[in-house]
Amino acid sequence: MTLYHSQVQELNTKQREAFDSPGNTVVIAGPGSGKTRVLSLKVAKLLRDEIAPPQGIACLTYTRGMARELAQKINSLSVDDRPNVVVDTIHGFCLGYVIRPFSKLYGLDIPYPIRIAPQSVWDECLSIARQEVKGQTYNPGYDQQFKMDLAKYHLQHIDQPSSEWDNQDYAQIIEQHYTCLKGKGHIDFDLIIKYGLDLIANQLFVRQCLYAKFPWFAVDEYQDLGYPLFRIITEMLDKTPINLFAIGDPDQSIYGYMGTDPKYLRDLANRADVPGYVELDFNYRSTKNIIQICKHILDPSTDYDSDIINSDSKCRVYEVGVCHDGKPRRVERVIEKLIQEYTKRGIPLHQIAVLHPWRPNSARGTEGIKFVAKKLKRIGLFYHLDRNSLYDRRMRLIQWLEELAVWCLSGWTTLEEQTSRKCDFEEIQHFWEAINTGQHVSGEYESDLRVALTTALWKIKGQNLSLNDWLNYLQESLDLNEVLTSYGIEFPDEVDEFNKLVELSAANGRLANLHIDKFAHMQSAVQLTTIHSSKGMEFEAVIIVGIERIRNDEDGNRLFYVGATRAKQQLSLIYSKAWPEENPRTPQYINQLHDNCSDFDFFAHHRI
Repeated sequence: MTLYHSQVQELNTKQREAFDSPGNTVVIAGPGSGKTRVLSLKVAKLLRDEIAPPQGIACLTYTRGMARELAQKINSLSVDDRPNVVVDTIHGFCLGYVIRPFSKLYGLDIPYPIRIAPQSVWDECLSIARQEVKGQTYNPGYDQQFKMDLAKYHLQHIDQPSSEWDNQDYAQIIEQHYTCLKGKGHIDFDLIIKYGLDLIANQLFVRQCLYAKFPWFAVDEYQDLGYPLFRIITEMLDKTPINLFAIGDPDQSIYGYMGTDPKYLRDLANRADVPGYVELDFNYRSTKNIIQICKHILDPSTDYDSDIINSDSKCRVYEVGVCHDGKPRRVERVIEKLIQEYTKRGIPLHQIAVLHPWRPNSARGTEGIKFVAKKLKRIGLFYHLDRNSLYDRRMRLIQWLEELAVWCLSGWTTLEEQTSRKCDFEEIQHFWEAINTGQHVSGEYESDLRVALTTALWKIKGQNLSLNDWLNYLQESLDLNEVLTSYGIEFPDEVDEFNKLVELSAANGRLANLHIDKFAHMQSAVQLTTIHSSKGMEFEAVIIVGIERIRNDEDGNRLFYVGATRAKQQLSLIYSKAWPEENPRTPQYINQLHDNCSDFDFFAHHRI
């Protein structure tokens, strides 16, 4: 029996209903409900049984990481390699299948070659635009709120002429910003979405070509993609015979500062031409105890439930004091105590996560997840912070290098501990092809690229080289500098981070003594990240620090809910009662849990 058939047989009743739904379908899938499995199986079913080559399917999601995960799931189901099967972000799809093929045909006002602006150029142009319109400079370290408000407003009005915006200051700043970017030979991701939507909404030929290639669209994490995607999907539904399979959860919509809103998924589900509607309300990840806590954060009356019973599953709350500077004190001791307890229960370090609602910026000083990291470093606790302070681990090129390092070290028996860190060599090869050509390749050239990469990696397999020696070897054996010169035309920020990493690993650099096992984060360690960045992850134990920093509104409720539902069996909440300073109070979330969960013997409150 194939993996595809065995997984189909394992679907529960509601998952099977979504899988078998014949037309346009919206699936509301709670945390841990198996949505990725359902989506990947649905895509495999469509490609096996309904969509004949050369037609395919466009699978869209929020981040490149989510796209890679979905692609790996689909590939594992033995779906034949065929043209016009796309798994990408909405930005990648608009760039690759709308703007590149049609921009010159319709005379789009964008510079060629198409290049995404580096962050430094983007910030410089925004500062120039704000100065010209408002007489104010833009400082990326201190003006994050202005940047977020501007981006949110732009995305929510992206289909309207700027002359019709009710905030003309924003309209003029946006216009000046794009004039500056284009003058420097760049565009940005929001402009990609704007032009992509314009072409789809206004050009019949563009829609016909898209439908000819992709009679089906599948959208993952629909609630995270916001108004532009909603407009793109509704334009295609209204004006073509396209079919849609969309999956998401309004209760996990936590990117409101970027213009997302749970109403877009609800509006889609209420369309007359979307007859399929399925709710996946059973959690296969968390214990029943954890789910009871999560339900009270949002809506105790919901049917969302779990049947995982574990008498050791606990939720605990810790109130810590504050130092004279307003920072929480003893927070690291509470975390240390919890981690010691979890490891005694047999939970490995990499299955323990510490989350915080904030990532610090200059205006917030050391507050946030980096403040927690600093505290844990002081007591010698081994952790992995999701974003290295020296280079940006979010960049796809850096992630690819980490995956290469994992592959090179696989089977290296001197590792002290094995972790869950794995890599997909097929995905590594695909990205190698992409940075060589900018798109999927086939035939002899594809074979040559794969042979070159495999040969180079086999020569150093099992060797825990220094990062400097390893990067030098890759540069020489793969002509990596020459390859990245072309790749950097479109993605300059990614190549900048690579060059920064090379510089840091040099003899006098701050990473001169780093070896690739630590670069690839292969040693077991506690995972540190923000609640926003933890979305899609799962851990045996979750510790959320800074509960008092979560806003007391619907957005805050959803954020707290997302953080709590990362936990499988252990959940601990840490807060400081002394914030804000002018009105010390216990966070409403803590009072709410006390009021509603007092009957549960797994709930305990400790003051430190």
